[in-house]
Parts: sequence; C-alpha cells; structure tokens
Amino acid sequence: MDAVTDLVLQQLYAATDDNSSEVAITVSAVELYNEVLRCLLSSRENLQLRWASGAGSVNGVVLEGAEERVSGSRSASLRGLRV
Repeated sequence: MDAVTDLVLQQLYAATDDNSSEVAITVSAVELYNEVLRCLLSSRENLQLRWASGAGSVNGVVLEGAEERVSGSRSASLRGLRV
C-alpha cells in the first residue's frame, strides 16, 4: 500500500506544481473490515456513509466522522498516513 500511496501523492503534487491555481490537499485514511468503517487517523469506528446531492459543493458519497489533515507536501502527507 505504501508504494501505491506514494505514487498517487507524487502525481497529485506534480499536477499542482503549475501554480496556475490555488490548491488545498487533505488526506484521510479509512479501513473497511468486517463491515465496519474505521478512521485510521483517529481510531473512530462505525463511520457513516451518506449520499449528498444538491446545490452544495459536495455531490456523491460522504464519509461522516473521518478525520482530514491538510497537507502542504508529499512527504508531510506520507508522514501523516503512517499508522
């Protein structure tokens, strides 16, 4: 998993290097095991999935209760995901 995560973050940060727009990257990590969703950054269990749609900025599936961490660099993202 570390190699896949590193590759995704590498490509994500490379795509934002053009400085043509302001980008904020947040990182979350969740585990699905025995039909229980758990946040790996905070150890919260039984997270809830819900469908969001409408005029707001979020459309699609939302995972409520998962912690998000803002990251300024690829290495900071990787350090934050080490669990």
